[in-house]
Amino acid sequence: MTTPATGPIADDRGFTLTELLVATAVTLAVTGAAFTALRDANKAAEAVGVMSDVNQTLRIAMNTIIRDLSQAGEGDYSLRTGVSIPSGADTDPIVRPSPDAADWFFPDTYTILPAVSPASGLGPVINGVATDVVTLLFEDRSLEFGGVTPNIPASGASMTFPVTFDMGTGPNALTEGDLIRFGNGAIQEVTLRAGRTLHFQSDAASNLNQRDAPQGSVMELKAGEPTFPALQVSRVQMITYYIRVTDGGIPQLIRRVNYGDERVIAVGVENLQLSWDLVDGVTNPTNVETFADDGAEGQIRKANVYLAARSQDVYSGTSEPMRTSLSTQVSLRSLAFVSRYDLQD
Repeated sequence: MTTPATGPIADDRGFTLTELLVATAVTLAVTGAAFTALRDANKAAEAVGVMSDVNQTLRIAMNTIIRDLSQAGEGDYSLRTGVSIPSGADTDPIVRPSPDAADWFFPDTYTILPAVSPASGLGPVINGVATDVVTLLFEDRSLEFGGVTPNIPASGASMTFPVTFDMGTGPNALTEGDLIRFGNGAIQEVTLRAGRTLHFQSDAASNLNQRDAPQGSVMELKAGEPTFPALQVSRVQMITYYIRVTDGGIPQLIRRVNYGDERVIAVGVENLQLSWDLVDGVTNPTNVETFADDGAEGQIRKANVYLAARSQDVYSGTSEPMRTSLSTQVSLRSLAFVSRYDLQD
């Protein structure tokens, strides 16, 4: 008897334990390498994104500072040498704009407010470094004051513009908080506007309206006469830069116009350092950080600016914020370049 032909018997054996372990190890190694590469790529992308934000913060901050430094002293020639401020015995010091918790003043030896008023180390200490402060002064030309001579009463406590003068609208309008320069001399802070009259009450936050000061007040412009002469006036801007640290510990670069509200220019800027190149006609020193009270601020011609910033977010690779810095030099064009025709006036 014969039996039908049959095919090959199927091999139903599985992998041996050794083969399974080897295959598993290879799979885990490949998968681990892939996840490591993916993790590193994500961290690299995170680092690039975080650092890009920090660099952008620094660029915004630096460009804003450069713009204002370039304008320091802009106006007629007398503004470049500074503006007279109340000074002398029993005079209250002139307030430098500052954070709410700080009481900053311009040096009590100042008889003029220079176009550039540095204050090395006056700002908050961050990471063991005292930050700098600077105040700049320049003419605000958003309104045309040419040929206008407002009426100033004998007290010097107000001035009234003629009806032909455009007092501006919107953000350019003359208003409370503005700083008004009288001729080539004194400066006062507007405390109230009523119609076409600007008032300069003695309780101004700046202490600029001290008309009983021995020197530097608007009253000197009367030159002993019972009434004021016809005076040209202009509006000036006082710009102050400093760093403020919030309650949450985040540093902010502040730009403050006159004595108004603080404006945050950049978040995360934790260091502002400034030094100055001077022209004194002798040694022309560079990188000067502090000034003796001898008027050397009037010799400033170039600013050396250093900014450092940190990220707002913590980088996962180090569990720390990322940090970087930026530095530049700025020629103060209104102080460095002088028209000989202005000097003839």
